[in-house]
Amino acid sequence: MAQLSKTQTLRFPEQEEIRFQVDREIFAKIIKDDRDSYNQEVDILVQKVAVIQKEKYDLFVWATEQQERHLQEIRKLTRALGRTKRIVDEQTVKSMEVLSGVRQAHSSVFHTTSA
Repeated sequence: MAQLSKTQTLRFPEQEEIRFQVDREIFAKIIKDDRDSYNQEVDILVQKVAVIQKEKYDLFVWATEQQERHLQEIRKLTRALGRTKRIVDEQTVKSMEVLSGVRQAHSSVFHTTSA
């Protein structure tokens, strides 16, 4: 086997060192690019989450307002129903009084004519 001179022996490790440095730089760039890409995706997702949270909050506020509006409408309708029921009850009592008076008048007229 031929012997390598000192220059050749040193060259091999120097070439390996250069390859190692180049590989390191390439991997560093790949990692940096991946990290930048990942950070960019994370930023986009964070923005989307913020938009969704705002929409969720806006929807909650809208639903709360609608609920309050409907509760007020229900209270209003309940009061109106109570008033209507009172009026109907009063009219029923008056109708029963009138009917009772008519029956008495009919009864007295019927008894008077048959006697």
